Amino acid sequence: MIDGVKRGLEDAPNVAASTLTSTSEDRNGWSYVRGLDSFGYNYPLPALVSGPYLGGQGEKEAIYPIRYNDSENQPLTGANDYIIKLPSEPPVNAFWSITMYDAKTKMLVNNELNRYKVGTDTEGLVKGPDGSITVSLSHKKTYRPERKLVTCT
Repeated sequence: MIDGVKRGLEDAPNVAASTLTSTSEDRNGWSYVRGLDSFGYNYPLPALVSGPYLGGQGEKEAIYPIRYNDSENQPLTGANDYIIKLPSEPPVNAFWSITMYDAKTKMLVNNELNRYKVGTDTEGLVKGPDGSITVSLSHKKTYRPERKLVTCT
């Protein structure tokens, strides 16, 4: 019995992580987890949500897409600069935001600007002539043109 409990403890993280495949969908490299309004008998899903998703609201209230790779499928890293281009302002009933978290600590990423999100209430947010919004992500205050694209549609 003790060996079975030990095995369960070893397997549990993998079981929780594997539920991502059955409950998420990929859209242009962004992972959207589904079923957050009703876990039903999917017991590993709450464990998954408490990990990389840090809890949160169900889909009726909020959607939390996550991205770990750039458009060249390379891991996102603070060594690079990135842009996220939204074709338009997201269609929401309340607000939207892009917030960057550290994948390991799940905490907000420190930065020189002390800016932790960009969204509906960001003053001076500029839309392109086509209505698109381009958000730059960088560990430096200064603009550098060599940026990698993180697609979003």
